[in-house]
Amino acid sequence: MNWKGETVSIIFGVRDESIQMKIIVRISPPHSASRKVRKHFGDLVTNDLMVIFDLDAASERFAQYLELTRNEKEGTWFNPWMEFTEQELDQCDFLRPVCRGPVFAETDADYNQTRKWLDADSEIETIHRVKVNLLERVCVKDRKLKPNAIAGVLQWTPDFILPTEVVNIFKRSQLEGFSVREVFNRKAQLPFQDYHLLYSDNFMPAATCMVFPPESIPLEERFKDEFEEAGISLTRARELGQQDKELFRLYGCLCYETLNKKDLKDFNRTAEPWASNNFPLWVVSRRVRNIYREHKLKGWIFEPVLEKGSELYEEHELLWKSFVGAIQVNRANHM
Repeated sequence: MNWKGETVSIIFGVRDESIQMKIIVRISPPHSASRKVRKHFGDLVTNDLMVIFDLDAASERFAQYLELTRNEKEGTWFNPWMEFTEQELDQCDFLRPVCRGPVFAETDADYNQTRKWLDADSEIETIHRVKVNLLERVCVKDRKLKPNAIAGVLQWTPDFILPTEVVNIFKRSQLEGFSVREVFNRKAQLPFQDYHLLYSDNFMPAATCMVFPPESIPLEERFKDEFEEAGISLTRARELGQQDKELFRLYGCLCYETLNKKDLKDFNRTAEPWASNNFPLWVVSRRVRNIYREHKLKGWIFEPVLEKGSELYEEHELLWKSFVGAIQVNRANHM
């Protein structure tokens, strides 16, 4: 195998040294390749039972991994995410907040009540033939939350709970496009006084995020053993496979043809249900990030929201087209 340094430039092209954004990939090799992967990448594998590790998609070692497993019939599952510098974030007029703080949990009874409310609410059509759910209220278990902390809402929504102090900071700063909804303590049958559900029904335009090649191996075949073990019929597995093909999937940053500041608020939701359960993601303005940093708030990291034609957009497209092209060396590879 030719594992010289030139493999990286062959796959990713010659990159401008000023480009700092990265695609980091969590790699789950097929079982058939476990032994040889441990042999060559054992220094990165920290789990004795499972072979899972992370690599920079532009690194020589990632190119080595692709070459090592290019003939594996099962293929590799890649879970990519991105990392950015503060300087890159500073260039963005709009950003996506992502939870990196505490997450409110729920009991089964809390889930049933929240789900009942959600199912009773009508989905909102945002763009042609696309509908989303908006969480209007939620039941959660009580927990402590610092006055400057923003928390996630359960494990199945992209929403956020704010303490009263953060709500007041946003209001005093005259941020536009948000309101709050009630967060319920089901046991007390009353809303919490100090916790509030962040809400907005301002929608972004249609995104222009890249559409990647469909999986060469359908879901019902990729997870055949798991379906059989769970007693799921082939017919049902095919139905799940069709649903899987129709899901909105976001890899990398939210991208738009144009971002007209006059049409957008400080708090917005995506027109597409990029999150599970038909939920849209959040998009906030540069002002929100500035206030977040000024008041030393906690619980979010930010990712760029990119406008076509910008330098960051071009760098982003190059990275992803190169990455997706690289993993196609084995048609059984998937994300």
